[in-house]
Amino acid sequence: MAPRSESNVLELNLATNGHIPTKTLRITTRKTCGEGSKTGDRFQMRIHKRLIDLYGPSEVVKQSTSISTEPGAEVEVTIADA
Repeated sequence: MAPRSESNVLELNLATNGHIPTKTLRITTRKTCGEGSKTGDRFQMRIHKRLIDLYGPSEVVKQSTSISTEPGAEVEVTIADA
C-alpha cells in the first residue's frame, strides 16, 4: 500500500500490523551459450507485502479501503464478521 494510505489509517486511530518479510527471488544465468566466456548475470526481484488489520466501525473501514493504488499493486480486502 502507498505510504499515504498507511498514514490515513493511523489518523483514524485503527490498529495496524506491520510489514511481512520481503521475499527475494534470485536467478543467476550465463551470458553466453556453450563453452564460451564464463561470465554471468544476476537478477533479483523483491516482493514487498503489508498486512493491515482494521478494527473499527464498518463505515470507517469502508472509507479507509476506498483508496487508489499504483498500477501493478494488488490489494486484497477481507471483511470478517466478529
